[in-house]
Amino acid sequence: MSEKLDICLVMCPPYGPESPPLSLASLVEAVRHKGFTAHVEDVNIRVFRAAGEEHHDQWSMDIKEQWVWPTRIGKTWETYREPLEACIDDLASVDTDTYGFSCHSDNRLMTQEVIRHLKRKKPDAFCIVGGMGVVSNTDMSRFDRGLVDAFVFGPEGENTLCDLLDKRRKGESIVGVPGVFALLPGGRYSELTERKAVENLDVFPWPTFEDFDLSMYTTPNLPLITSRGCRSRCLFCNDRVLMGPQRNRTAENILEEMKYHLEHQGVRDYSFNDLQLNYNLEEVDKLCRMIVEWGEEVRWNCNMIISESLTLDILKNFKAAGCHTITLGLESGSPKIV
Repeated sequence: MSEKLDICLVMCPPYGPESPPLSLASLVEAVRHKGFTAHVEDVNIRVFRAAGEEHHDQWSMDIKEQWVWPTRIGKTWETYREPLEACIDDLASVDTDTYGFSCHSDNRLMTQEVIRHLKRKKPDAFCIVGGMGVVSNTDMSRFDRGLVDAFVFGPEGENTLCDLLDKRRKGESIVGVPGVFALLPGGRYSELTERKAVENLDVFPWPTFEDFDLSMYTTPNLPLITSRGCRSRCLFCNDRVLMGPQRNRTAENILEEMKYHLEHQGVRDYSFNDLQLNYNLEEVDKLCRMIVEWGEEVRWNCNMIISESLTLDILKNFKAAGCHTITLGLESGSPKIV
């Protein structure tokens, strides 16, 4: 008889249907790299596909009310009840006691609904929530009291998750695991022991996306990320709180990942998910030169900040390496804000 899986990783709607979620893809590689077993369930793309084209605009970043307003989420559930219940049946049938939910501000309410329904079918389900949707005590308090068994908070969530799974496998308490708020008797959560950020990002296995059917998504595009965290401390942004200071992968490591995706998935089109790709302009420029030397035709887009360092020569190098779109962030005109 096979042993239970250590975890089932889940993304609830809404999330962009263009490509698989980078969070799940990264987490599943990390936990397997440490010897744990895992299953991935992209509930978001299943519901998106089942909803039909007449509902696809509801996944637009410009239309959020039905997902983020507590007074609307019940109606949204009813609208997509059939595919959601089918997904929950499948989640409950996974041979595991532990579920990890990737949460952001837009899917936080639906994540709670899915956990509620999952626990009705599988009362012993141990549910972990982490991501950009839980970066403060206020975010945690938005969930029903005692519904979530553990929140993962802070940088390097994959290391936190692996440490948590190790404790679960050994039957030990998860209280005190760095980066974990653990549910205590009475509905309170344990104090947080902060997790230190890892400087060398090349130690993390990059995602292979082999758990995803790429034909389910709306573009032949895969997400990449070259860095974590941010040098700035903008008051309006949560990324520094969650991900810590700016750290970068090497150009060699990024190119190795791109070569893998081309060989195994046939993918030539990428979106760099970095907040500001040009924060480490020297390494990015090096990557562009390496892509040109590689000789394969690839396409990519990215986010950058307005900077005098973006010279014409640098931009020409980007274009030669396949860059077709740059989204420039003005951030704010006030030095007090940024």
